[in-house]
Amino acid sequence: MEKNRQETREKILTAVAEILTEGYASDQITIRQIAEKANVAIGTINYHFESKEKLLYEVASDLLLDLSDNLLKEALETIHPAEQLRAFLVKTSDFVATYEKAFRVSIAYDLTQGDMSINYYLLPLLKAILGEEKSELELKMLSLQILMPMQAILLNDREFWKFSGKDIFQKDQRDELIDVILKNTLGSSFDS
Repeated sequence: MEKNRQETREKILTAVAEILTEGYASDQITIRQIAEKANVAIGTINYHFESKEKLLYEVASDLLLDLSDNLLKEALETIHPAEQLRAFLVKTSDFVATYEKAFRVSIAYDLTQGDMSINYYLLPLLKAILGEEKSELELKMLSLQILMPMQAILLNDREFWKFSGKDIFQKDQRDELIDVILKNTLGSSFDS
């Protein structure tokens, strides 16, 4: 019985991921559409996930964590740790910007519910850049100082544009912002 529950849950998650990759914005996706794609009843979705927001959060989080795993492996193959960190942030932000409507749910949930799992991906890179210069707590705080502005800006992109004149959905401006954040948090340890 437990195996069937897990299989059903996975079918629903896979259906949502497929719908998102087809280009639907999270606010356009309906429970009925998900049920049809997963070949399950609408009540089954509500039983497993309580709400569409929780379902979208779980899918977006899984996509981002999978991407982070792949990017971290890829980043560790480059030469300098600061370049690794920048590449990781650029590729992650490119992905989030591409699927921005889906990730708004995930980012808002992370900021309000305290899920900081993405921060753990930065710790080995920060440690490689800063060595023994910073304590574990200082490295964790740096990871927050790097990621939280990006999360807040993605949630409030219009206000940020009014405030800064920068459009987070323009790649060159987003990359420039990453460089500013890294320079501000890492100082001379980061040379863009």
